[in-house]
Amino acid sequence: NNVRSLSTAPQASVVSKHRPVMPFNGTYPVIAPDSFVAPSATVIGNVELHYQTSVWYNAVIRGDKNKVIIGDNTVIGDRVTISTLPSLDSGFPAVCEIQHNVIIGSGSSLRSCIILNGAKIGENCVVCEGAIVEAGAVVGDGSVVPPGRLIPAGQHWSGNPVVFIEEIHSDEDDKGDYAEINTCYDHEKHSAEFSPYNTVFWNDTSRKA
Repeated sequence: NNVRSLSTAPQASVVSKHRPVMPFNGTYPVIAPDSFVAPSATVIGNVELHYQTSVWYNAVIRGDKNKVIIGDNTVIGDRVTISTLPSLDSGFPAVCEIQHNVIIGSGSSLRSCIILNGAKIGENCVVCEGAIVEAGAVVGDGSVVPPGRLIPAGQHWSGNPVVFIEEIHSDEDDKGDYAEINTCYDHEKHSAEFSPYNTVFWNDTSRKA
């Protein structure tokens, strides 16, 4: 048998050298105790992660030039990058604020923008500095929101650059979509798997007689 466990392999390390959470210039991220930051993600500097927020694999959140605020129950998907500028030409604060119950799709990039409650940013989108996506709005996959653009509440915009597609009429469908995605991103189980002693299998009812 040529299979070796990690603990018995020569010179094996059971501690990851990657640092998911790092200070910058003396400022540490503030992360709610029930939030999840994947082991391969990186959260740097002046960042606030609120309750039940999840930051998924290979995502990067950089609060090195300005503040990043992420609200409750928000999903930051795989490979998302969130960054800030020192200032905006408009004179408005160059922070990046993502409010509550927001979904940021995998591979998207956000810079010094504001995403309001319940909005959805699709996969592989770019949201540029000074842009505002209002509550309940949807930005379609692969879209680019130019600097300073306003996406009104309850509307679907898509394209490069984004253009108006349609009004969103069904709040019920939106809640269903959010619940479905939040179920896929079951961060509590992932968080437990990366504790010092794995605990997920303890609650696996299929293993119980």
